[in-house]
Amino acid sequence: MKKHGFSWSGLNPSGQKTKGLAYELNADLLKLALAKQGLQHIKVKRQFSFFSKKIRSKDITYFARQLLIMQKAGLPLLKALQTLSVTSGPLEMIIAVIKKDIERGKTLSDSLRKFPKQFDRLFCNLIEVGEAAGILDQVLQNLVEYREKSQGLKSALFKALSYPIIVLLVALGISIGLLLFIVPQFQTLFTEFNAPLPLLTQTVIHVSNALKQNGLWIMAGIVGAGAAGMLLKKQSETFKQIWDKALLSLPVFGKLIQKALLIKISRTLSLMLNAGMPLSQALRLLTKHFENRAYKFAMTKCFHSIKNGQAFHQALSHSNYFPILLIQMVQVGEESGTLDSMLSKAADIYQEELDYAVSILKELLEPVLMTVLGIIVGGLVIAMYLPVFNLGGIM
Repeated sequence: MKKHGFSWSGLNPSGQKTKGLAYELNADLLKLALAKQGLQHIKVKRQFSFFSKKIRSKDITYFARQLLIMQKAGLPLLKALQTLSVTSGPLEMIIAVIKKDIERGKTLSDSLRKFPKQFDRLFCNLIEVGEAAGILDQVLQNLVEYREKSQGLKSALFKALSYPIIVLLVALGISIGLLLFIVPQFQTLFTEFNAPLPLLTQTVIHVSNALKQNGLWIMAGIVGAGAAGMLLKKQSETFKQIWDKALLSLPVFGKLIQKALLIKISRTLSLMLNAGMPLSQALRLLTKHFENRAYKFAMTKCFHSIKNGQAFHQALSHSNYFPILLIQMVQVGEESGTLDSMLSKAADIYQEELDYAVSILKELLEPVLMTVLGIIVGGLVIAMYLPVFNLGGIM
């Protein structure tokens, strides 16, 4: 059954006011549990949502880093969680639940698995490995570095992809505004003089009229197509594969996405191998939660090839999605027994290539997009003023 988050307050047996957060099936059960502890005048309030504030990926990274610092300082896990619960912000209620589980004898990894949206399977499995091997601080160190680099990668990729989209949306918005509000004013003027119009002006006026008459239908069609695409992407595995392959085939941006995926694969495998996880288990865990279906299918084939006795570099060579550099570095890592460090170096190489490509792309895109914006908006303005010059001759 689903439990909910509650804040509560009451008087303890000494008459002092006390308060806290709890995780229970309903308010009545929580009141009963608090009453058994000797509390009186109990007030329970359901949180608006289980988490009063939205929990972001960087909040989880912050939690892991703070826990790492306290582990290195020699604090017991319960004491560390108690300290974190005071300064954890949106994670306050999660930490309260984890702390209660630890007090009841559960492991940290078992407690984290209660929150799959915040702590994914990779996070929980690595914590479990660290607990079992007695190297929790080392695993936390690797996890924190991995998450910080992954977040930096997402940020760089987002900036590279969002800039052209924003500029094109601005151009589209300005163009629609001109077509809907400015062009009709000029059209009225041209009609009064009954003068022949240049082809460019006629074309713009036709587009403006079509947009005014069918704008709502066009908008509904775009929204409907977008909604249908999102629905298919969620429910149709075939559509997901087609979509993911199409992303990788995009000019320029496809290469950036491919490099980002190679970084994720290399860094994630390096993290799991460094924690002592067998390669086959690491591949199985990676493929289960890999988002891009093209690479997920390729990694699944690698997993089965390794299970059948093939070397990892040989399994990678059967797919066109893995460049020769990565295959060679994996081969060196397998032969020297340093596969985790070679994968980490491969991730660093691809990270440098991605950062360089993004910086060059931004420098090249800015003038190109500004030119496109100028052509679109300037073309509309010129189309409207061409007849004005003709009208001067007629008058």
